[in-house]
Amino acid sequence: MQIEQIKDILDWIVDFHQQMTQCYEHCAEQAESLRLKMLLEYLSEHEKQLTQTISRYEEEADPRDLNTWCLEYMDKAPVLTHTLCEANLKELDTDQIIARTVNTHNQLIELYQYLAGRAVNERSKELFDNLISLEKHETMLMVRGSASFGDL
Repeated sequence: MQIEQIKDILDWIVDFHQQMTQCYEHCAEQAESLRLKMLLEYLSEHEKQLTQTISRYEEEADPRDLNTWCLEYMDKAPVLTHTLCEANLKELDTDQIIARTVNTHNQLIELYQYLAGRAVNERSKELFDNLISLEKHETMLMVRGSASFGDL
């Protein structure tokens, strides 16, 4: 996907969270352990929520902000070092899956911080700041909720 404008970034983020949802769902279907299946389903639900929330951001944002060009700073933006589903999640334990999930979301937070620092106007900066808060909050909820799956 060619990223030229802020709307392209949001589209990419929505697609990324949809892929994460599908990854978790697919691995949950194949999981032999009930605990692992429940964890993957739980994480899938959080990814769905992120997808919906970010889609709403895009629907509610000012079109002038969405059409802001960002080519020059996307070329140097941090990229995800790996995708979560490169590994077969059903072969990992719950702690490893949670660690990979946190790592992936932290990389997204770094991207948003990078983009917020290069935003050309206050509304664009506020959008990325909101995405930072959203990712941090959902990551915290995922970690906190996932802790109970270790007790099963």
